[in-house]
Amino acid sequence: MRLARLFFAKGICLALSAAAVGCTPEASGQLMVAVQTDMSLPKDIDAIRIEVFNEGVPKFRKDYERLGTFDGEIRLPGTLALLAPDKADSAITVTVSARMGGANGKVRVLRQVVTTVPQDRIASLQVPLRFVCDGSGEDVNGDAVSTCPDGQTCIAGSCADRNVDSSTLPDYEESDVFADGNCFDPTTCWSFPVVVDVDTSDCSFEAPADEDRLNVALAVEGDGICGPAGCFVTLDAQSDEGWKIAENGRVVLPPAICEKLESREIISIVTSSTTNSCPQKTLSLPTCGPWSAASNNSAPYDGPLALAGAQLRPVAFDVGDRVYFSNSAGEDSEGALKAVSLDGGQVQTLWSGGTSEPRNVFLAGKVVFFTTSTGTPGEGTLVRYESGKATVLQTKLGSPEGITVAGNRIFWTDFQTGDVFEATDGQIDERKLLASLPGAYPYRLVADIDYVYVVTEGTGEADGTLVRIARSASEPTVETLASELQTPRGIAIQRGTDDRATAIYFTTFSENGTVERVSFDSGEPKHEVLATGLDHPNGITVGLEAIYWTNWGDGTVRSVPKAVSPGATPTVVATGRVAPGAIATTTDTIYWVDEGSSSKPTGTLVRMPKPQP
Repeated sequence: MRLARLFFAKGICLALSAAAVGCTPEASGQLMVAVQTDMSLPKDIDAIRIEVFNEGVPKFRKDYERLGTFDGEIRLPGTLALLAPDKADSAITVTVSARMGGANGKVRVLRQVVTTVPQDRIASLQVPLRFVCDGSGEDVNGDAVSTCPDGQTCIAGSCADRNVDSSTLPDYEESDVFADGNCFDPTTCWSFPVVVDVDTSDCSFEAPADEDRLNVALAVEGDGICGPAGCFVTLDAQSDEGWKIAENGRVVLPPAICEKLESREIISIVTSSTTNSCPQKTLSLPTCGPWSAASNNSAPYDGPLALAGAQLRPVAFDVGDRVYFSNSAGEDSEGALKAVSLDGGQVQTLWSGGTSEPRNVFLAGKVVFFTTSTGTPGEGTLVRYESGKATVLQTKLGSPEGITVAGNRIFWTDFQTGDVFEATDGQIDERKLLASLPGAYPYRLVADIDYVYVVTEGTGEADGTLVRIARSASEPTVETLASELQTPRGIAIQRGTDDRATAIYFTTFSENGTVERVSFDSGEPKHEVLATGLDHPNGITVGLEAIYWTNWGDGTVRSVPKAVSPGATPTVVATGRVAPGAIATTTDTIYWVDEGSSSKPTGTLVRMPKPQP
């Protein structure tokens, strides 16, 4: 068998034999193998191996590892031209596998085809590497082996016959692989997805009135191509491996998709309408990205980017070696503590608690502390997670909410009882009542070496407060730093070189909300209202130069400089968010959660680069 050439991108080729020169397909019989994927490189897969066998004899094997950059050695779609062998009926086996962790890493997807090469024409063979076939291959002594039964390969998420009659393959047309040089940009096209209700009995849903302008995608947690609203795997229209309109007018999906919906590998099915900039996704229209061979590829995306999508009301998180975040409990899911890489990727569930859900998360080094609540008094807990093990430190709590750690001391609030507690890390069910604030509804808290600072939400009648509690006093004392507040919600601490608070920032969660500060520069607390007229400001964090917060009501992220004077106009950092909540910042990045819908998994964990001053 002769291997003609490998096109890494449109117009670029690599000669693999003396007979292969130039980039224009020869007139002799050929099989043009087209490889593409609906996954993100290198986040989901960072190595692709292509193997070709003639009657079981290996003829070609190559690993491609430097993927997913604009200057990468290969682009997708890519085509491998196979020249017709001397024997017309020679069985040709093409195996394409995608790995995570390099050429010897975990095999995520494997697609295999057994066919022949036409003698008198150039035929096109599509070999897509699809997310729904995740787990279809495994590494055995360095070789990629199918997990399907002998003679089968994964197609549309199910094992099916790997044999293809080459006479049924279409003639090769460059436009069927590379379109007209354009591509489909999921970061733009899935900014406002709509979750649809799927009938899993036949894996279908009702088609919208404008079905000719329909795009369909799988909403997943961390795989796929992530954009501002989450992570999505876009399905090809009018395709057996994507979606079709049935005679009854319903949109029909491959059965394996509904199996993965029930197993929660896929969280939901979403739709959107096509626009001039977002055409209908088809097999011949590849996805945009740094890996794309499209000549009209989109510019690199640098806006808000989901690290994890399709979450159910994530209300809390913390950032360290990874991002650790909470999920609420729903009809089809348990409350959970999850983690994802700072660069995104597959989301890992670290702890799940049925109807009990994490309410606040605090990371101390690589140890995660979190409070849990079921909504039933007496069922709350405080949990410590480290090195794959969860230890319940406190039980029979009312409705524990905020948590913070200072040294080996843990502090938390009980929203229902109004109590603020202290305990030593590692002690089981031994705790000290630091303060009792009945009817005040303490929510979040922070601590330094002298005090614990707590916001109490009150009853919603402008009776919320910011208080501080002396840690070292024999009889803990409660000092009110700000009062008559309308539902204070978020709290953040600014520390001096000695770790003591130099200022406390907080938000008031109302339709005419505020961002406020109590500073201690002069010794005596100084209370100032920095910004007013905000739509339900929620989470807040302090960066090196600025304060950042989320407006839950209008879906924005905003900031003001730390040295701001009261009444300054905030800078809008991000818009179009869905109920943004907790927020944090590192040296160069802002993180926050969009809580999303209260009933559907539309929450998102988001990051974006800090705006340049």
